[in-house]
Amino acid sequence: MEIKDNFKSMSLGSILNLILTRYSQERKGEFTNNKLAKQIRNEFPTAIDKILNSKYKVSGSAGLSKWAMVPWIGIFDKEISNSAQGGYYVVYLFTEDMQGVYLSVNQGYTHYQESYKNPNTKIKYVSNYWKTYLKNIPDRFILDDIYLYSHINKKTSPGRPNGYVYGNICSIYYSIDNLPKEKVLVDDLYNALSILSEIKRKLIGLDYKYTNKFILSQTNEERVIETTINEKQFEKQFDSKLSFQTYQFQCTTQSQSSILEKHTRRKIRKTDYIQLNEKNKKLGYAGECAVIEYERNKLLNSSNVSVRELANKIRHCSVEDGDGLGYDIQSFDVDGNEIYIEVKTTLKGIDTPFYITNNELNASCELKKRYYLYRLYDVNIQKESIKFYTLNGPLNECLELKNVNFIALPK
Repeated sequence: MEIKDNFKSMSLGSILNLILTRYSQERKGEFTNNKLAKQIRNEFPTAIDKILNSKYKVSGSAGLSKWAMVPWIGIFDKEISNSAQGGYYVVYLFTEDMQGVYLSVNQGYTHYQESYKNPNTKIKYVSNYWKTYLKNIPDRFILDDIYLYSHINKKTSPGRPNGYVYGNICSIYYSIDNLPKEKVLVDDLYNALSILSEIKRKLIGLDYKYTNKFILSQTNEERVIETTINEKQFEKQFDSKLSFQTYQFQCTTQSQSSILEKHTRRKIRKTDYIQLNEKNKKLGYAGECAVIEYERNKLLNSSNVSVRELANKIRHCSVEDGDGLGYDIQSFDVDGNEIYIEVKTTLKGIDTPFYITNNELNASCELKKRYYLYRLYDVNIQKESIKFYTLNGPLNECLELKNVNFIALPK
């Protein structure tokens, strides 16, 4: 069978059909210099790129030094991922028996292998998170698991876990015997890219690593939305393309004493602060990322070379070590001394009370002048601005603290 050479003008359907009908036979021969393998790497991605006529990067693989059991062609948004090793992307995954192909919104598995001891569990958890919270998945896309090995008999699929299987968020399956018409295939591809765009808008700072860590820090029951504002309004704002790391910080010139005086005068309504704290994690995490960027810029602007080098040593402790330390960030002051930062973020104004944990209070008392609290407020998504003030030292010396809850045990 002669394989066509006018790849740039090939339709999406003809590319899928050619791989499905030829791959099994070609795989029996030598891999090196195989024409179909080269086409999957080069010509077919070029043809799909021409169909899309867009900013995406299109790559394909039939294997590295030998034939892959599952060849693929991926479409990548270069702002969030450049390869199938990490991030989120759209990919055509061909089943091992070449009886069909999945159009899948998927994740890079290598990132989880390099970052976690139990990558299969982690990537599956993140996949399930997106299946729950993505709002614009068309009905043609299913949320079920994909079966790249023995698709015909799902109950006996072999125990060879594949990163694509665990990383799948949603997909459409095309059978070799019933490939849709070209218009349907192209529409499906654009819908998959639309789902990818929704994920992109929800990434914190366009950083899939930070976002994945945040997702993995949540429990299934938590709705990580601030309850003090309308939820849909917040989602609409937060899902914009703006990154918290691009925001302009405006340090208030107001003295700490006047700020605390306003807190003292403020009439506090009856509020479940613990519930508020639990449901405020998404905004809080984004605030932490913003402060990390602010601290990094502070150090990079130093005239001292040694201090500038410390910018790469800032640690996001609440993510790397857990949230029980009493601070979120380990950074450095302009003299190169270690400092520890707790971040509190709100979309509301300067007078909005916030919750302090016992761990945070104890850490501030222990670390004394090395402890800082960054209070971010009036976060404005549209204007890309954040106002903030800082408190330094033991929190019981610079804040008025009120007991709002107690741990109770029978006497």
